[in-house]
This record gives sequence, structure tokens and C-alpha cells, in this order.
Amino acid sequence: MFLGAYLFAYESASTIPMGLLPVVDVTYGNHQPENRLNVYLPDGDGPFPTVLLIHGTDVNKNYFADTGTTADLTAHGYAAVSIEYRAPTAENLTAGLQDTLCALAWIYANSRSYAFDTDNIVMFGHSRGGSMATLLATRDDMRPLQGDCPNALPIANNIKAVITYGGSYGTPEVSFSDPFFISVIQQYSGLPEEQITAVFDVLAAVPPSQWLTTPDLPELVQQFAANLPLAWVDESDPPFLVAHGGIDEMAPPSEAEAFDRALRAAGVSSTLAIIPNGFHRVNQEAFHKALFKFLDAAVTPAD
Repeated sequence: MFLGAYLFAYESASTIPMGLLPVVDVTYGNHQPENRLNVYLPDGDGPFPTVLLIHGTDVNKNYFADTGTTADLTAHGYAAVSIEYRAPTAENLTAGLQDTLCALAWIYANSRSYAFDTDNIVMFGHSRGGSMATLLATRDDMRPLQGDCPNALPIANNIKAVITYGGSYGTPEVSFSDPFFISVIQQYSGLPEEQITAVFDVLAAVPPSQWLTTPDLPELVQQFAANLPLAWVDESDPPFLVAHGGIDEMAPPSEAEAFDRALRAAGVSSTLAIIPNGFHRVNQEAFHKALFKFLDAAVTPAD
């Protein structure tokens, strides 16, 4: 009881002692109970490169602690911020995106208290979280999606690198015919499968780089395109680590391979990591080497 009170007491403190147990259930936005996060800090004084962790469907902000990811990150000198967020619905498809940006703005607003290095913020998403991280990092300006957040993002492009594991990315050659991807879109949008596949047929006939500029596309097609990362990908995007389980039982690894190819074709630095015998769940032990090889190359040491 005393320890719990001790940890919660530091939520509003001016300086957070380093190397504590996680600071949990910190409020970052106006939508409760979802807008809460956990902070995991390494030993030392900082500033720490910071990884914003975005879980997938049917789990919560403790997911990356359960996989051992947060312990691995802090052991290597990275701060980790794992968020809870609202799931997308037909009424608000961008709710999770709005919340993720709100959590990112919270990191900026609290960087001095927690010794976050805001020049080195990395997004790491799993499954749906990976798809969300990918869309946010490729958009030219994330700020219009921020919603009613109590803190503001100071700059438009503020992600140093992106890690996505087990995501689906809306690639025409894989996603548009993948029953899992179509079912997810159907679940969130409330649209019938026939209407979704008709939208995909239209988009498949247009290069992704022209999805946002082709005139006279139906409004629904335009809405779909704006929420697919390939519509936004260009050479200004941050480096990506695209990871996937080799025997993922939900999304096929060909999804990651196709997205990696698309990133490279657009001039984006991309590293593909297929985890042998890996399922959909993050296999942190098998992912460790690829993760830190990528992170240590992407992050700039603090002065």
C-alpha cells in the first residue's frame, strides 16, 4: 500500500526519480478510463530516448510489460511509455489515433519531469497499434487528428523512427484480398464486405502515391485512402523496422514484406524482420537483436 502511494505521488512531481518501479495509470487525456498510460524509466539521469508503445486489439497498456519489452527497453537505457486508448468505432474511426497523439503531446509536456529526450521519440506498435503508428508517422502533419487534447504537439513531424510488429498496412497486393484485413475494416466501419471490396477495387487501379490527388474518386474511396499509410508514404518519412511473426496466425507475413517493399520504393529507410516460428504475439526474446540494432542506429545520443 505504501509503495503504491509512493509511485502515484510522483505523477505530478516536478522531477521523477529514475529507476523506480513503473509509474502507472497516469492520466494523459480527457477520455476516461481509456486515456491512461504507464511510464517505465531506466536507471540514470537522462535524458532518455523514449519509446511510445501502442498495443493491439483485445489487450491493454500492460501488454508490453507482459511480453518483456518494457524491461528490455529500460535495461538498454530507453524510457518506455505504454498507453491505453479508445478503440475505433464506426462513429469515430480515428479515436485511437487521436488518443495516441494526445499521449505523444503528454510526453512533450512532461519531458522535463521524466527526463524524456524529445529529439529521440520512437513509436512502437503491435498489431492494430502497429498500423496506427505507421499511419501517424507517415502523415505529413499529425496535428489535425489530435482532437480535444489538453496538451498540444509542438511540431508536425516529431517521430525519430517507427517499429511495427504484426501490423496490417493496406497494401493492395496483400491487404485488399486478405480476409483478416477485410474483416477488421468491416468491424470498425460497419460497412458490408461487398462495399469494402468495391472500394479496394477502385484503389487497386490507382498507384498509392496518387490516392490523395486523383480527381473524382468517390468520397468513400477518398476517406479510405486517407486512412491507409501508403497514401502518405514519401522519402521524408522516418526509418521503419517492419517486424512480423513468420507463422503469424492472424495477419500473413507477406503483409510486412509488401509494406517493406513499398517503403523502400518510396525512398524510405526500412528494415524487415521476419521472426522465425513467431506467432502474432510479440516474441521479445527473438526480436531483441533486431530491435536494438535498429534503435541504436536510429537514435541520436543526447549532448
